[in-house]
Amino acid sequence: MERSPDLIRDILLVIEQAPAGTKLNGAELTFEGFSPVEVSEHLCLLEEAGLIKAVISRSLGAASPRLVIIDRLTWEGHDFLDSVRSPAVWKKTRAAVLDKGGAFTFELLKEVALHFAREHLNLG
Repeated sequence: MERSPDLIRDILLVIEQAPAGTKLNGAELTFEGFSPVEVSEHLCLLEEAGLIKAVISRSLGAASPRLVIIDRLTWEGHDFLDSVRSPAVWKKTRAAVLDKGGAFTFELLKEVALHFAREHLNLG
C-alpha cells in the first residue's frame, strides 16, 4: 500500500471537525476511491507519525487493523493540518512535491506546505 497525502489531509480534516471528547471509530470513516483497509492503514500511519492519538487493535496474524478508535489530533497534527488546510496552498504543495512523481517524506511535504502557507499569508 502506498501512502496517500490526499487521504492523510482528508482524514485530518474529518478528525478536526469531530466534537471535543468524541471518539471516532475508524471503520466509520469512508473516503471515495479508498478501501476501508487503506483508510485503516493510513490511520495507523498517522498514529505512528504522532499526528493523531488513537487506540489500534489488531487480530493475531491480521494484515490490517481490526479496530481503530481515534481520540484526537495531536499538536503536531494540528500544525500540519494548519499548513495544508487552504485548498490553494494544498494545490501548490501537491504541484511542487507530489505531481512531479518524486518521492516525498512527511517533513518535505510539511516544509513545502509551510513555504506556500507563508506566501499565501504574505509572510515571505
